[in-house]
Amino acid sequence: MNVGTLKNPGVILATSCFTKKEVELLKLTLETKFNLKSTLHKNKNKYQLYIKQESMDVLKELILPYMVTSMLYKLG
Repeated sequence: MNVGTLKNPGVILATSCFTKKEVELLKLTLETKFNLKSTLHKNKNKYQLYIKQESMDVLKELILPYMVTSMLYKLG
């Protein structure tokens, strides 16, 4: 819950500790298994995964049951 940031209109996942190849694999997996549309954003030679606005409803449905109240602001 603490590795994402609301970046209107989507969400950025803190994946900068992973290689580009690993982030691409995560992107493919999230799209294949959960239909989450995302893009890679380069930040200081590291890669972050940006979940697109069109997937926010799906993302919320998937993770809301597991979110603690103090972290709900991360979903807008």
